[in-house]
Amino acid sequence: NEKEREMNERCKRDIVCTEKDLTGPKICGTNGKTYQNPCELKRIFCFGLPVEMHNMGDCHDVERCPLEREFQLKLIKSNSTHYANEFVPMCNKTTNFYAYVQFMDKIVCNVKRNIYWEK
Repeated sequence: NEKEREMNERCKRDIVCTEKDLTGPKICGTNGKTYQNPCELKRIFCFGLPVEMHNMGDCHDVERCPLEREFQLKLIKSNSTHYANEFVPMCNKTTNFYAYVQFMDKIVCNVKRNIYWEK
């Protein structure tokens, strides 16, 4: 659609990022995902996902679930209609890792999503 093409054009790497962004360090985002460099984070933000830097480097295993959960809940709260179907993980209260059932559901969901996208 036209809006997606416009976003893709506006958020191109050479428009959004500097050379320094491309060679910078990994960044842990507030959504619990590790970005390979500052450019990846800037592009995600450009596409409308309000991810910010949580810390430099990889997201630590014990941070991933709590960060993703908090991020997804904030997204839903900010626009419950648009983000109504967002996955919100459950975290194990002892370890902070993804609760096992939720973890397996997320893997199955991602596999199904990838199959759907490839069609």
